[in-house]
Amino acid sequence: MRRLLFTIILVLFILLQVVRAQSNQTVTNGSTTSDVNFTGVGCSYSWTNSDPAIGLPAAGTGNIPSFTAVNKGSSPVAAKITVTPVSTGFAYIFSTIGQLAVINTTTDQVISTSPFPFNPFGETISPDGKFIYLADPGNNDVLTVDAASLQVVNAVSTGPNSSPRGIAVSPDGSTLYVTNEGSSSNPGSVAVINTATHTIKATVTVGRSPLGIAVSPDGSKIYVSNQVSGVSVIDAATNTILYTITVDGSSALTLNHSGTLLYVTTGGNTISVINTATNAVLKKFTLLMGTLKQSR
Repeated sequence: MRRLLFTIILVLFILLQVVRAQSNQTVTNGSTTSDVNFTGVGCSYSWTNSDPAIGLPAAGTGNIPSFTAVNKGSSPVAAKITVTPVSTGFAYIFSTIGQLAVINTTTDQVISTSPFPFNPFGETISPDGKFIYLADPGNNDVLTVDAASLQVVNAVSTGPNSSPRGIAVSPDGSTLYVTNEGSSSNPGSVAVINTATHTIKATVTVGRSPLGIAVSPDGSKIYVSNQVSGVSVIDAATNTILYTITVDGSSALTLNHSGTLLYVTTGGNTISVINTATNAVLKKFTLLMGTLKQSR
């Protein structure tokens, strides 16, 4: 019986530099192919097969397991397997013991852990998912980490005794905003960093001991929680202070999806809800023994 051949041609589209090219396979009719395993962090994979008659389904997801080759003709056949990486949700957790854990947020599974030689305080991710940005107060640096390789690819110094803490990125990914807690000789500020050139393009003096930071959904305003002097609101176009919202010293804040409400942790275990159009405090909630109690 004559042995017939067919060829699997694997064509890969590269996404976030996490898919590696595969070699073609040529096997005899009735033999088994080799497993095809895709590597990388940050993606799952879907694939299509141009000729299901070879013994492989027309489409699938994940790695391609070994299968028995089929050729019912009298000449070699070739099938093209097109593999497309699909971005999935991942969380990057930096521990105080020098480790980085990557968690699949769909399955809630830890998919990798690795040593990390820094102890960052604040963290944010670029809108395209390619980079992780970290505020490293121990070294007075802002670090850029490649999300595919999990390697530090850049460090921007925020200056001696700056102690960078909170960090946020603009909606278009072009600008980082970093709170510098400072010291008695170095007042609190926000460093405005160009993500393309990795340079500080402005420094904005805010209230004392700034910590948390958030960017409005349209990118026009930056909100900064000062642990001593309320919330500073920065105009992103001019990098100047628009106004200060008077609340008790605050350490953290966040915006709702539409940017119409600002939630700020304030003194006395309270959370203040602020209308961003009027800067008025709408409500206050007090945290008591793990529950929230609304203040009137």
